[in-house]
Amino acid sequence: MAKSEEKKQSYVTASYHIPSFALTTKNYDPVYDLAIVRKGKDGNLHFYRKDEEDTKARKVERDLVWADFDQFFLSGAMSHDIIPACEKILEADGWREEGFHCYSLYELAIDVIADYIHDFETSRTPLEAIQSLPQTHDDWLAELLKRWEYKQFFCGYELNKFLLYSEFYPNKHDIYNNYYERRFTCHYNQNELLTMIGYHLIALQVGSVEEIEISDEVKNITHDLVAISPSRNDNQELIKTLAKLENFCPELIQEALTEAVESLENRGFYPESRKETYLAEIYKLIDLINETAG
Repeated sequence: MAKSEEKKQSYVTASYHIPSFALTTKNYDPVYDLAIVRKGKDGNLHFYRKDEEDTKARKVERDLVWADFDQFFLSGAMSHDIIPACEKILEADGWREEGFHCYSLYELAIDVIADYIHDFETSRTPLEAIQSLPQTHDDWLAELLKRWEYKQFFCGYELNKFLLYSEFYPNKHDIYNNYYERRFTCHYNQNELLTMIGYHLIALQVGSVEEIEISDEVKNITHDLVAISPSRNDNQELIKTLAKLENFCPELIQEALTEAVESLENRGFYPESRKETYLAEIYKLIDLINETAG
């Protein structure tokens, strides 16, 4: 298969249709479209429907249209196609599905849909409104992953992310070339970051680099690894490797761990009610690292 053809393939296997909208009566299909969207004389968007018995499209209350959208989308494509795909990605990449944001993926999906309904309603024209919605199953999946990351505690800590892009799962807005091959690939690699710390410590030992520069780099990476750890399914490799590095360079690693904890303690939390639980996970991680280091 040619590379250009691979890009066109969808990540999500679509078994359920995403509810859609039409711009004209001629293009309206009651099987797939929830309504025809028109701009009224009042400047607002209005919804219309037409079935085989109607001679012309009849106006429908927006609350009914959006209730149908929620029902059909959430019970269909979102529950059966998009959320399972999201679960598969998070599990494969070692994330805890719910992490510490207190929301299930289903609840996050409701939030995402609500935001896009708002964008739709505040659009200036019917075409702009329809185009404001994610168009495919993959587009909705990308938005759900973005919302999942946004709700993780570590996203509020100004991470010094050692990532190629600004998000763990970059979407097309962040990568303008070949994004179909990358948008569902996690750009967080714990092993690479741990290896980077090891290289820095060796360079520091042989005196081939500036001590301050290397120390700051090690502290930044350690901070990110610690901050992200409560959202990971398994931290055994992180604990074991940081313990080895602590034995190799105890003063710097202990200082890095201490500063990481202090930084996390002094930052705001969302929601505030989860601060105690989140920090308990951090303290447990640090204790296990120190115990393993002996």
